Amino acid sequence: MIEGMSTLGMHVLRKITFLVLVSLLCLLMAEGFVRLFYGGQILLFPRFHSPAKYGEYTIRRLLPNASFLHTSVDGRWRFITNSKGFRDVREYGYPKSNGVYRVFCVGDSHTQGFECDQDRTYAAVIGRYLAGRGVVAEVINAGVSGFGTAEELVLVEQELVRYAPDVIVVGFFANDFDDNIKSGLFQVKDGNLVPVKYKHVPASRILKVVNGNALLRWLSQHSCLYSGIFNAAWEWGKGSLLTQQEKQMASEFAVSQGDVDASLRYQKEALCLLLLQRLYAVCERNQIQLVLLDVPQLGEETGGFKSSIPEHLNSAFKERSHIMITSDEVLSEYRHVTPLFLEHGQRHISEITHLLLGVSVARQLHESWSSRKKAGALNLICPLGK
Repeated sequence: MIEGMSTLGMHVLRKITFLVLVSLLCLLMAEGFVRLFYGGQILLFPRFHSPAKYGEYTIRRLLPNASFLHTSVDGRWRFITNSKGFRDVREYGYPKSNGVYRVFCVGDSHTQGFECDQDRTYAAVIGRYLAGRGVVAEVINAGVSGFGTAEELVLVEQELVRYAPDVIVVGFFANDFDDNIKSGLFQVKDGNLVPVKYKHVPASRILKVVNGNALLRWLSQHSCLYSGIFNAAWEWGKGSLLTQQEKQMASEFAVSQGDVDASLRYQKEALCLLLLQRLYAVCERNQIQLVLLDVPQLGEETGGFKSSIPEHLNSAFKERSHIMITSDEVLSEYRHVTPLFLEHGQRHISEITHLLLGVSVARQLHESWSSRKKAGALNLICPLGK
């Protein structure tokens, strides 16, 4: 009897082993097929996000104390984060040393530096420029892919003011208008900015499983098959969320079908302006300079670009910042001269564009720092955090 059961067990074990080997072989063949025919199109851009609680809000940040790779046909880039989830190897406490000029850069994947080496982001460029001119500066990259102005406001208002920064640089990108309504954190009601929810951490459970599992974490950085499937699901989820929020917005404002696009655009712009207005007020209260940096978007013509700030909103954006730097004033003479965006992948701004934007911001900050230092208006001694 025992011998019979042992024989049966061995037979089952052989079958399971065979099925596992066949499954692995099929997966390897599928991986090879995807690499052969779609390898140049697949992006190995894992989402290393985790929830972060700032005051009463819970939003995303980069996974703290992480090291991970992004890969596309254009190259491979390593990301390293500190214990706060900033893309930086250094640690920063809420109190800062006397004499330190502290700058935070906030924004989305362009600011975080997708398709850009860690020391080539515009935040890193600003730091080197200031240091080269004798400024004892800490320039911290707090960019998070997928962020809009709403999440940036929460981050600054609930967390970054505790670091007593002298400057907040907001990298504004065109899709912030959509990201603001996708997050659903704020709405416009009777012309006022109203908080409507206090948590936005999309796909947090899925990402916790993926980033907490060594095999899935490795696949997200090395497997084209895995990344292709995951990216498709991610983009579908983003699109569905945007469509849902747009329908809700159109319904709330009783928009007729023929006026949907125009009305939604107006509502998105109104929301964005109110968010920037509140962000400006937060900076004013805390004696922080607010810099709005217009991160360019890909132009329709080859080698071109266009501003992320609609022309009819230029004045409104300027009124809601202390310094505004447009992509036109920085990049116009480089149009068709040098690659301003990556050729493939997600077409993020290139390291050259990071350099040009970073130097332009740093030049303005250095001039401002010099004049404010002479006037004794710098907030160079930091109180303890809240």
